[in-house]
Amino acid sequence: MEKTPQEIDAMSSEEYAQYIKYNRSEAAVVPPAPAAEVHDDIPVTPVAPVEAPVVEPVAVVPPPAPVEKKFEYQSKDAQGRPLGGKQTIIYTDEADLLAKVAAKEEQLVRKLREVTVKQKLGVTDDDIQLPSDTEFANLTVPQPKTLTAEERFQLSQDLNDPEKAIDAVNKIFEASVGLSAEQMRKNYSETEFAKLQYRAAANYMVFEGAHKGEFDPSPENKQVLTDWMFKKGLAPTVANFELAHSKLKEAGLLLDSPIVREETPAPVTPAPVSTEPKAQAPVATESRITPAEQPQPKRQAQVPSGLNSSNSSDSSPASPKTSLTLAEIEKMPSDDYKKRMKDPAFRKLVDELENQAANRRRASIA
Repeated sequence: MEKTPQEIDAMSSEEYAQYIKYNRSEAAVVPPAPAAEVHDDIPVTPVAPVEAPVVEPVAVVPPPAPVEKKFEYQSKDAQGRPLGGKQTIIYTDEADLLAKVAAKEEQLVRKLREVTVKQKLGVTDDDIQLPSDTEFANLTVPQPKTLTAEERFQLSQDLNDPEKAIDAVNKIFEASVGLSAEQMRKNYSETEFAKLQYRAAANYMVFEGAHKGEFDPSPENKQVLTDWMFKKGLAPTVANFELAHSKLKEAGLLLDSPIVREETPAPVTPAPVSTEPKAQAPVATESRITPAEQPQPKRQAQVPSGLNSSNSSDSSPASPKTSLTLAEIEKMPSDDYKKRMKDPAFRKLVDELENQAANRRRASIA
């Protein structure tokens, strides 16, 4: 039976112990604190509420980002020659570098173990994919054939027959060598042709090196040169290349080498205050250049053109003679060529010579 707090307070110790014994399963009731006595005669002083202090939020500073560093090294062979490209490891600290170096070392050990196992087991893998139309070298060695007793007897009989003698000889040759006579002729022809091509290529390189600047190694000139030698049945020697070049050049069947003229930089006009003569600058009193033209050095062109100071004009470029050839014009210095191209007669002569050379080439091809 539950009791009120007042009744519990009024119990003696023995009664309270007896009450607790029979009410263990119930929660113990804690007596409330006695109510405070109210005295009306005591003034009550109001207490101001205490304000909680304002706590400003603290800014969270993120940790600094790790600085990346670079470690490079080059693998080399026993002779000190580089093996592949440089290896680069990006790391942030020493622990990161050691971990990445250990990972690369582990990969190398695994790869070495894999290669070793394949070698021990005789396993090979070829990851190079070749085209389906790839031509492979046929280097099989012919093997002789052993004839049976019946075949040898039949061949001995065929040798005595004039109509079967040649076939019998071919069969004996094929059994002895491992190739038929037809295959032997084909292999011999291919070998000789390959030797001839190699000889022609080597001798042509010698010929071309000796005629740099004189012979234009264009595909058209090479074709004309080799076709003429093949038509004449000439061996591809250096002397025969020289002979073919001489004959075809006389006939005008070879294309001329392209004219390469050096472009001279535009001369700088001297300042009015400067009185010192400059290198290759024309003398003012003897200049043959009109005021509208750029200053050019006063120098007589030393070319086999037949022009000299007696037949050249002081006010215009020298007029060319009709004895000039296209080869002589091509050998002219670039400065003289530019000056002479201002003369209409010289331009007309150059056009005529180039047209004549083109007509000769077209006529030879036709």
